[in-house]
Amino acid sequence: MLQRALPLFQALILFLVGSVFVWFYAHGRINAYLTKAGSFQIQALLAGVVLCIIAVFLAHHQNLERI
Repeated sequence: MLQRALPLFQALILFLVGSVFVWFYAHGRINAYLTKAGSFQIQALLAGVVLCIIAVFLAHHQNLERI
């Protein structure tokens, strides 16, 4: 049971971390914390989106293995 739940738990954690990055970018929190940081804001947004995509892929792949 734990071996089946662990990849889904990992995917959930990845998705939460990625969504925090996207949320910080969307609500302007990164600009409040980092003034004149250059391209870091865009890099944080891209990292959040990539983490969310990886999390969805991991969750989907785990569901395919169960079948």
